Amino acid sequence: APFSSLRSPCSPSICSDDLLATMAKAGDQYEMRTGNIWNFANRDDVATVRRLLSEGVPADLTNKVGWTPLHAAAAGGAERVLTLLCQRGVEIDPRCHAGRTPLMDAARHGHLACVKAVVKSGARVGLVDAAGLCALDQAKGEAVRSWLSHRTPGGAEAAPPRNPKLSRGKKPPDHRDHG
Repeated sequence: APFSSLRSPCSPSICSDDLLATMAKAGDQYEMRTGNIWNFANRDDVATVRRLLSEGVPADLTNKVGWTPLHAAAAGGAERVLTLLCQRGVEIDPRCHAGRTPLMDAARHGHLACVKAVVKSGARVGLVDAAGLCALDQAKGEAVRSWLSHRTPGGAEAAPPRNPKLSRGKKPPDHRDHG
């Protein structure tokens, strides 16, 4: 049997060679060694990302959902990795399968420093995803929304005015006549 040399915590009656073969193939999704660069990019592990890039893992490698390491870094708030990738000249506005760019992912997770870094590197703030939403539409947090609203075409008008009473989780007053 091809996997008979593998030790398994399973009893022999439960884990067949076919099951072990299936388990071994589960991690074999890519035709090249990836080093799971997206995970390290997301966690801002700049040393490991730098090592993987030096070992030949492409800086623009896409995973099953179309994310590049830049998407992962932006979504994780990993400013150091994001800066490294931008300095390496990766495409700044790649699209995942949902049509989102790294800027949109940084905005939707509320990472203002990453939003600023990708815009500084040339990200286009007016792009929309497959649902027709731009980074401002997806922005989490007042600081990200405010910063983007001044850089998005029509953004200052599109951003709703801040209501301090609503921002603390209170319901808006009911002005209907209860008479």
